[in-house]
Amino acid sequence: MTASIIFQSSRLYARTFIPQQDAEAAFLLYGDEEVTRFLGSNKSTDTSSADSSVVVTEQRLARYAACEGGRGIMALLRKDDDVLLGTILLKRLPDQNMLPTNDWEVGWHLRRSAWGAGYASEAGAAALDFGLNTLALPQIFAVVDSANLASRKVVERLGMIHLGQTDRYYGETLELFCNAPTAN
Repeated sequence: MTASIIFQSSRLYARTFIPQQDAEAAFLLYGDEEVTRFLGSNKSTDTSSADSSVVVTEQRLARYAACEGGRGIMALLRKDDDVLLGTILLKRLPDQNMLPTNDWEVGWHLRRSAWGAGYASEAGAAALDFGLNTLALPQIFAVVDSANLASRKVVERLGMIHLGQTDRYYGETLELFCNAPTAN
């Protein structure tokens, strides 16, 4: 099974997840405690049983694959070798009860071997461009754990404006950023 490219940058492309094809790489991504330590509900991912966890990951990817026209959680791959580097998000932010709000979020989760190569900034910029110019979203937010300095630097490189802390999303207190200074 193949999935079409949703958006791309010079080195990367985003596509819907292909659960059976992507499950092992996604399990390795989300099974890495360094990757998941700032990801809220993923902080407690059980990696004790590789077989059952790959199956659980495949089920999670099946939900992600329901991405509609670039709105959702997508696979992020490197163009030159089609390696799954992580996940790019362009989705509705969930409230404290994990119910979708009307606010849109950009985000990324990259495997550790992809850190420090500029992939998060490149993918984030491409996702913002796609969200604003193709999907015509009015504004896009990013939420970052206060201790996640690397992601904070990425959103700043993307030109997103720090609006302070919020407890409106994910049931946590997070740093809130927006692509436009008129955010509420």
